[in-house]
Amino acid sequence: MILLKPSATIEVLPDGQQILETIERAARTCYKSEPQGDPAGFVQKLLGMRHESTIEHVSATVRFVVDRGISHELVRHRLASFSQESTRYVSSVDRKKVRPDIQTKTDVIAAYENGLSMKRIADLSEGAFSEWQVWLNLKDGGIQRRPKGNRGLVYDDFFESIDTVEKAYLLGMLLADGSLRRHGNQIHLTQNQKFSWYLWLMMRKFLCPHVKRSPDKGCHQMAVSSDHLYESLTQKGLVPNKSYDMAAQDSTRLWDSLPHHLKWSFLRGFLDGDGHVRFFRQSNPGQTFSCKVGWLGHKHFLDKIAAFLEQELGYKPSVRPRGSELLHGVLISKPDVGLEACRRMLVGYQFPFGHPAKTTRMFEHLSPIETPFASWGDPNFQMIIPPWVTGQTSPDWLWAEALDTAEQAYSAVIKHGWSPQQARSVLPNSTKTEIVVTANLREWRLVFNLRTSAAAHPQMREVMIPLLKEFQTRVPVLFEDISPKEPDTCSKS
Repeated sequence: MILLKPSATIEVLPDGQQILETIERAARTCYKSEPQGDPAGFVQKLLGMRHESTIEHVSATVRFVVDRGISHELVRHRLASFSQESTRYVSSVDRKKVRPDIQTKTDVIAAYENGLSMKRIADLSEGAFSEWQVWLNLKDGGIQRRPKGNRGLVYDDFFESIDTVEKAYLLGMLLADGSLRRHGNQIHLTQNQKFSWYLWLMMRKFLCPHVKRSPDKGCHQMAVSSDHLYESLTQKGLVPNKSYDMAAQDSTRLWDSLPHHLKWSFLRGFLDGDGHVRFFRQSNPGQTFSCKVGWLGHKHFLDKIAAFLEQELGYKPSVRPRGSELLHGVLISKPDVGLEACRRMLVGYQFPFGHPAKTTRMFEHLSPIETPFASWGDPNFQMIIPPWVTGQTSPDWLWAEALDTAEQAYSAVIKHGWSPQQARSVLPNSTKTEIVVTANLREWRLVFNLRTSAAAHPQMREVMIPLLKEFQTRVPVLFEDISPKEPDTCSKS
């Protein structure tokens, strides 16, 4: 999935002087008068007399990249021509990957390495290969069979080098809410069911596209089996049964495996797993602004975090026991320090790769930070970002999860043989579409008056206001009298 900002691009619009001269010649035909050398003044006089039929002799063409909801509004302008991207013939996923054409040994191997089972490959070959023949082809090609239940396509080298924000984040999450299991060399992550989707998404993108979620006592369990991933993590200091067996030297190895500039991303992952963030007003007479930004874990690891915070922020928090010998906590209680820590933890953050509740609390009291949007899944599944989705408020994750569910559903029905025109019934309103609109300039004036007004839809205003400014720059006489009005902030949008 790719999340896109909408756009509107002028593809055809004559030169401004040429437009005015064309309108003047057409209008003077009515009066059989001769040009006076001032087409701009003449056209302005026509508009003042509301003699607008004469400006219909010039047209403009604009390409819009918007969602399906906005395209539905655009086509209601009847005095225009439209050419729109089809959901009948254009698939929103790569059909060859979802439902590959399997005719050769190479096709068999590619499908197996992309996670398809031998039975599924035999079914898709439509009689070209039996399941036994699929196995023989894999054997001849030197392809090792996966253990039962393993869907393959594990990105084994992901943790070899911690060199991205996402690697550091997931390493911190593994320390907090993860575990290594010797049986099958499994890497497990656990998250509350209410918030688990974003973590499942990250595991699908970075570790294994086919990883599953399993409910377990109000949480979701997610597991990947990989000898190489397991070895990479143990070399960095993570150990099985870490709550009891992780020693001081393991903590040192883990901390030292992190590049200095990614330690903050690691701390965000650790906090999203075993930490808390809260900014609040106390109930005292002065309503003192306070905060609690903290982590829970082994004392010897928290000592390193405390030293890092002192070095980076000039603030030395204490490490205190939290109910047992094993569990300790380190807490930032000074609001300005807590906000600065949050700001640094959010450097490199991409929506939606973070805990919905905790990330929202981090953003709540910070000065505006522009948030980049991540991509995942099939790049052909393209959605438009509404202007109210910033990647910083709780509903944003619900929106992104709904789109992800739609992508999975669309891929599933394509995989089972539906055509794009059938599968489109599961596409959401946010689906990106391209639509080319051609209309005469009188119709464009009507469009701008309606679609930049205070009553217009926010997504329509998002593309139409910049487009109006472009028209005003190119042909000011025809469009300078149109002025967008701001919506009443007291009323519902």
